[in-house]
Amino acid sequence: MAQSASRVRRRWLIIAIGVVVAIGIVLSALSGFWVDLLWFREVHFSGVFWSVFWSKVVLGFLFGLLFFVLLTANLLVARRLTPRFRPFSPEQELIERYRAAIDPYARYAIPGFAAIIASAAA
Repeated sequence: MAQSASRVRRRWLIIAIGVVVAIGIVLSALSGFWVDLLWFREVHFSGVFWSVFWSKVVLGFLFGLLFFVLLTANLLVARRLTPRFRPFSPEQELIERYRAAIDPYARYAIPGFAAIIASAAA
């Protein structure tokens, strides 16, 4: 029983550290945004700030969308070109088990994976 309690504490500690790190990253990004906004307002060029900001947002979205489409297409082509049945070797047994488990959900997993990678790339 003591072992499971320590696992629960360790899990909560890891979650708490992750939340603190995520909050730090978000606050760091927001502080830079806020300081830039205040500076542009002070020099009476807030229009320039917003045009640059929206340009970055639109370009990031377009690049992310293009990256998503290309990555999804590449993953689907690679999935179709991969032979379905190959002779088993000890190294490929794990890969085949993974493939058998993921294959029914590949229709949803491939675009989901591509969306995660595209959001990180944009």
